[in-house]
Formats: sequence, structure tokens, C-alpha cells
Amino acid sequence: MFLPAMQAAESSDPEAARLASPDGLLLILSNLPDRETAEEVAHTLVGERLAACVNILGTCTSVYRWQGDVEEAEEVTVLVKTTRLRHAACRQRLNALHPYEVPEIVTIAPEAVWPAYAQWAADETRDTSAGMRDTSTGLRDAAARACDSSDGDAEG
Repeated sequence: MFLPAMQAAESSDPEAARLASPDGLLLILSNLPDRETAEEVAHTLVGERLAACVNILGTCTSVYRWQGDVEEAEEVTVLVKTTRLRHAACRQRLNALHPYEVPEIVTIAPEAVWPAYAQWAADETRDTSAGMRDTSTGLRDAAARACDSSDGDAEG
């Protein structure tokens, strides 16, 4: 099984430390009807500091049951990176922006997150209007580049 090997590797690696709540990273998975909507949602969540990064993934085919019928639709998947502190507000905003009657908003708590990435995400989702100053370092730029490269042709 993969998990025990991962835990063993982490215990020997001081860089594998996790940020404690409320800075713990959470992922929110959602599907949207098209790329344009996904881009609007992504820019809003990042612009409002509710998410540090939103990956806009490729189109997928979803097969689901809706109002008694089996349906099929092309959708665009987004992966939203936020923190425990901003999670509730991020989910509420995603729900408000989402065009579906019953939006898919699924939160995933990672087992481990690279510390520099977790710190970058925490820094980028801080509510600066509350007088919190930006304490980010050069690590933020490296994490942003990593997020950008995983976005493919999406800006994140």
C-alpha cells in the first residue's frame, strides 16, 4: 500500500511538516458547464482571495441521474485550492457563482502538502482588508509557478 511508504518518507523529511489549522490546505472539486464559466469563477475566487489557485482542467463527460433520468453532459472540472480558514466563504461564493441548481462542491482534505506550497496558499488567501500584512517570501513565487505550470493553458 502506498500510504505507509509515504508516511515513512515524510517522517524522515523535515520538509514534510504540515501547517496546522486554520492554514491547512483544502481542495474543492467542482464541475461547470463550460470553460468561460470556469474562467469567470476562477478569476473571482482568486481575485477575492478565497482561493490561492484554481486549476481549470479539461472537458470531461459526466453521466448522472437527474430528476429520474440518466443524463450525460460535457463539463469543465475545476480544482480550487483554499485554506480551512477561507473554506466556508469559498464554498459559499462558489455556490453563489455556480449556474447549476445543485452544484457539485466537494471538499477534499489532502493527507500531506508540500510546506512551501501550503504556506504560499495561506499567504495568498489572507484577508488583507482585516489589516493582515503580506508575510510571503520568495517561496510564494516558486509555488505560483508550480500552480501555473499545472494549469496547462489556463492562467491561475
